[in-house]
Amino acid sequence: MLAPRAAHGCIAIQDGSILIAGGVSGPGGPTNSAEIYSATSDTWTTTGAMLTARTNAAAILLKDGRVLVTGGESSGQIANTLEIYDPAENRFRIARGVLSSPRAGHAIALLNDGRILIAGGTDGRRVLNTIDIFDPATEEIRPAGFMTSPRSEFTATTLADGRVLLAGGFDGERSLASSELYDPATTLSSPGQPLLAPRRHHTAVRPAGVENVLIFGDAPGRGSSSRAHARRAVGAELFVPALNEFVPAREITAADANGKTTAHTEPHVTIAALDAESNPRDVRFYLPTPGTTAAAAEAK
Repeated sequence: MLAPRAAHGCIAIQDGSILIAGGVSGPGGPTNSAEIYSATSDTWTTTGAMLTARTNAAAILLKDGRVLVTGGESSGQIANTLEIYDPAENRFRIARGVLSSPRAGHAIALLNDGRILIAGGTDGRRVLNTIDIFDPATEEIRPAGFMTSPRSEFTATTLADGRVLLAGGFDGERSLASSELYDPATTLSSPGQPLLAPRRHHTAVRPAGVENVLIFGDAPGRGSSSRAHARRAVGAELFVPALNEFVPAREITAADANGKTTAHTEPHVTIAALDAESNPRDVRFYLPTPGTTAAAAEAK
């Protein structure tokens, strides 16, 4: 990248390029700079800066191709403002609405009707259980209910039926294995089944055309060392709405993933970390579907 960054936003936009915005860039604290990566030319270029320097914000691609950036931390304060990036103009502008509470470390999800769910996080004093919904057409933000548990550093994933899976996170004291299901039609959230292990700062993916959610990764909890945490780290898991359960994800070999065998014909998800020289390491391949119902139940 053109600048080192941590805790920044990273969003694929409609032309296939990647928008990187904000984060911490060196000892100066949060930055408002942004850049674009082009996969076709393997190059980075600067683009218009955000109006506010932000780290630990949440960003998402809107259905019209613009990018929404919400909340985050700036100069020691938690923000309640939102910005919208327009790829056609290569610039950010402040959105009209403001969040019901300042938020950082919150979760964000695109609802099936195009509105945006913004949930949880911290306001700098406490972990939040509140939910807002942003309407891109009017740029209005309305409070939209409460989670069953306060959460930050968690994931929000819209399911095929329109509900949103809120999974894991941090409640101010410990990493969470709990989940809940939020219904935007009623603005009510109900407790869900527990994850197979506590997770925070993890990733949740629902591939196109698949009903299940693949969940992987997590970060050390307070009071635990990275080395000890690595020894107890768990593999990926799936939330299967048809079973209303979390089950271990099916890992396949590189040969299967590369089509060198006929053992699996389903699309797969590739997960990899990069070393200091940007070379892939610890590459794993997972199927976003479980085995048979009986096999999944036995694995659980």
